[in-house]
Amino acid sequence: MRAYALPSILLFSAVVRVILCLSGGQYYWPDEGRGDPDRMLQGLLDHDYKEALGGLDDPHRPVFTALALIPAAVSRTTGRDTPPVEALFFSMTSVISIWLLAALARELGADDVESVLAAGLLAISTSFLYWSRHLQSYDLAMMFALVALLLGVRRRATVGRLFWSGVVGGLVFLSYPGYWTSVVAVAAFCIMRRSTSVRDVVANGLVMGAGVLTLPALAIVISRASGGQMFEQLQTYSGMIAEGSFQEGWSLPFEYLWHTEHLLLVLWLASILWAAMRFDVNARVGAGMFGALVIYVLLVATSVGLSKFVVYGRLSRQVVPFLCLVAAAVLSSLWHSPATRPRFAAFAIVSILVIQAAVNFWQPLMQSFPADFIARNGPDDAVAAQYRQLIWVNTKHLFPGPEPVTMPPHHVTLAVARHPLEFLPYQYEGYTPERRAVLRSADIRMQLIGVLP
Repeated sequence: MRAYALPSILLFSAVVRVILCLSGGQYYWPDEGRGDPDRMLQGLLDHDYKEALGGLDDPHRPVFTALALIPAAVSRTTGRDTPPVEALFFSMTSVISIWLLAALARELGADDVESVLAAGLLAISTSFLYWSRHLQSYDLAMMFALVALLLGVRRRATVGRLFWSGVVGGLVFLSYPGYWTSVVAVAAFCIMRRSTSVRDVVANGLVMGAGVLTLPALAIVISRASGGQMFEQLQTYSGMIAEGSFQEGWSLPFEYLWHTEHLLLVLWLASILWAAMRFDVNARVGAGMFGALVIYVLLVATSVGLSKFVVYGRLSRQVVPFLCLVAAAVLSSLWHSPATRPRFAAFAIVSILVIQAAVNFWQPLMQSFPADFIARNGPDDAVAAQYRQLIWVNTKHLFPGPEPVTMPPHHVTLAVARHPLEFLPYQYEGYTPERRAVLRSADIRMQLIGVLP
C-alpha cells in the first residue's frame, strides 16, 4: 500500500493542476506577458536569431522564457492556444517539487512514511497550487531550488557535486531573481553540512559561490556580446519590487500563509515550537528549520531593515517546502509512537488537514477571471439591442484599488461573478494594508450591467 502512496499524491496533484490551468486565468497578472514564446519560435523558424533571442535579454526570467519555447512548439503543432498549454507545461514543475521533497526527506534519513508525509503536506498546500494556472516562473524557480538542495546533501557528496548544486542554484536566480533568498538558504545549508572547520566553510563557500555565479555570469556575457542590457536591468531590478509596504515585511508572511493555508499554518508553527524545545532534532528538522529561518530573516532584513524589497505572498511561499519537512518529522514521530493516542492524533491531524485542503482548494478551482467572464457573458446583437448601454464593471486587474462606478438609472444586472481579488492570497502581491482594506470593504464583483432605454 505504501508503494502507491507517493504516486497517488503525484497523480492527484497533476490532475488538480490540469483542471486549474484549463479553467483559465492566464495573463491576468500584467507581468505574465513577459517574453513572447510564439514570436521567438517564429524567429527560430525564420532563422531570425536576433528576434528569437530577444526575449532572453531580460533578467526577470530568461530560463522560463527559453523553456516556454517547448509548449509554444506543442501549441503550433496541435493548433491549441499557447497560454493554457504553457501553463500546463510549467504547472508540472510544482508536481516535480512534491516528488523532490519526498526524495530530499529520504536523502536526509526519513523512512517511507515520513517522506510521503512531507510530499503530502506540500501537495495540500494552497500556496503551491494556485500559481500553477498563471504564466509565472515561481514554481520553476522553487523546483530548481529543491534540486540544488538535493544535490548538495547527497551522501558522500563531492566538491564537484557541491559545484553543480551551485550551478542549479544559478538556475533559480535566472528563473526568478526574487528567489535569491532560497539560493542563499540552500547554499548555506549545503556548505555547513559538509564542513567540519572554518577552512572547510571558506573552501566550500568558494566552490558553491563559483557554481551559483557561473550561469548568471554567462548570461550577462552573452547579453553584453549581443548588444543587450541584462546587467543594467539587473542593477535596477530591486527598485521594481517596491509596490506595497516595506514595514510589514515581518508580519506579511504569517498573514499571507494564514489566508492561504489556515490550519496547515497552525501545524507548521506548532511543529517549529515542538522542534525548538528538543535538542535531538534530526537532519530533516534541521534542514527545514534552517531553510525557513534563513529565508524569513533575509526577507525581513531587506524589507524592514534596508527598505530594499517589499515582501509579497509569492516570496513568502519559499518557506513552505522547508516547513513541510519539519511538520512531516513531527507527524512521523507521532505515527511511530508505541502508544495508541499519539498514533490516533497523527491520523486525526492528517484527516483534518485533508478536509481543510479541500476547502482551501475550492475557491481557486472555482475562480473566474475578467477575460473569461467577458467571453462567457458577452451578449449577442439581439440581446444587446434591448439596452441603451452595456457597462462592464471591475472586469480587469484592479490596482491600486477598485475604480468608482456610478450606476445609471434603469439599469439591470445581466451577469455577475466573484473578482479574482476576492481570493485573499492575491491581495498580498503589492497591495498595502490600506489598499487591502479597501478591496475587502468594497463591492469588487465583476458585473455586466444593462441600461434600459
